[in-house]
Amino acid sequence: MEPKIGIKDQGFSKPLSRWVIVLAGVGILATVVASGYSLEMVRERPPEPVPSASKTPAIRAVTALGRFEPEGEVIQLAAPTTFQAPRVAQLLVKEGDKVGANQLIAIMENRGRLQADLERAKAEVKVSRANLEKVKAGAKSGTIAAQEAKIKRLEAEYRGQKEALQTRIDRLQTQLQETQQEKDATVRRLEAQLRNVQADFQRYQQLERDGAIAISELDSRRLNVETAQESVSEAIANRTQTISTLREQLKEAMVNRKQTLAVVEAQINEAKATLEEIKEVRLVDIRQADAELEMA
Repeated sequence: MEPKIGIKDQGFSKPLSRWVIVLAGVGILATVVASGYSLEMVRERPPEPVPSASKTPAIRAVTALGRFEPEGEVIQLAAPTTFQAPRVAQLLVKEGDKVGANQLIAIMENRGRLQADLERAKAEVKVSRANLEKVKAGAKSGTIAAQEAKIKRLEAEYRGQKEALQTRIDRLQTQLQETQQEKDATVRRLEAQLRNVQADFQRYQQLERDGAIAISELDSRRLNVETAQESVSEAIANRTQTISTLREQLKEAMVNRKQTLAVVEAQINEAKATLEEIKEVRLVDIRQADAELEMA
C-alpha cells in the first residue's frame, strides 16, 4: 500500500522548502562575494615567476661590429689610428681553432696605410742611423789632411816671417851701433880740432896784447875757432838725427814683427782649432743623433 501524506504533513513541507531556497540564495551570494575579492587580490599581487627548467642555449651566428677579446686578458690586435676603430677585412681563423703565439689571425682594413706608415718609419730610422754613424765616424780623412796641410803652411810662413823680420831687426841694430860709433868718433875729432884752434886763438891773443902780431892775425885765429865750433855743432846734430832715425826704424821693425807674427800665429791657432773640431766627435752631436734615431 502506498503511504499517504496527510494534511498535517503537507503543512510542514511548505515552510521547509522556503528555508531551503533562502539558504541556497545566501550561499550563492557568499560565493559571488568571495570570488570578487579573490579576483581583486590577484590583480593587485604580481604573479610569482614559475621556475623553468635550465636549458642549454642554442648556438647562433651573430653579425656585429666588435673586437676579439680573450677570456683572460685583452690583446690589442691593431691600435686604432683614427677616431673610428679599424675593422677586420679578413678573418684567418675559425671559431674553435687553436692559435699560437705570433700567429696571424686577421687582416685589418687599414693594413695598406699601416704598411705605408711602417715603411716610412723604417726609412726615417735608416736616415737617422746613417746620421748617427756619420757623427760617430767624424770627418773624412781628406778634410783632415787638407786642414793639417794648411796648418803646416801657416807654420812655415810663421817661421819665414819671423826669420826675415828678425834679420831686419838685427841689421838695424848693427847699423845703429856702427853709426853711433862713427858719429861719436866724428864728434870727438871735431871737438879735438875745436880745442886746438881755441888754444891757438888764446896764444895769439897774448901775442896781440904783447904787440908781437897784427890784429888781423888774431881775427884769423878767431874765425878758425868759430868754424870749428860750427863743425862740432853740426856733427852733434847730424849724429842725433841719424841715431834717432835708426832707432825709430828699429822700433817700427820690432812692432811690425810682433804684429805680423801675431796675425800668423792667430791663423795657426784658428786652423788648429778647426782641425780639432773636425776630428772631434762631440758628445752633444751623438746625443742629438741618438734622440733623432729614437724619435724616428
